[in-house]
Amino acid sequence: MSQGRMPMADVESPRSSHASPVVNEYIGKECDLRGGWPLRVVARGIVQDIDPNTEFGNRRLEEGKFKVYVNVVYDGGAILPLPHDDWRSKLGEVAQGSVIWPKELLML
Repeated sequence: MSQGRMPMADVESPRSSHASPVVNEYIGKECDLRGGWPLRVVARGIVQDIDPNTEFGNRRLEEGKFKVYVNVVYDGGAILPLPHDDWRSKLGEVAQGSVIWPKELLML
């Protein structure tokens, strides 16, 4: 009776691969940060985190927001779209450091 049938373990093995965590392709990627008006590239950085539950400063990342480490600031007067504390509101005040930036304003 067992001829032609696959053992149960073989059937379940593909499902177990779905349970493993997925490595996100954005982490570690360099990106340009856009901001200001008219919209332009205001900084360059590297994506550090995308988990919406990650807390950074006074905020959570939330859906569609990335934590980015800024390497180079092109426009220090650009307003931070999502300030993470009460004492920094402009990109130049962060200089080199981490910020929260909306994914739609990143050029990956």
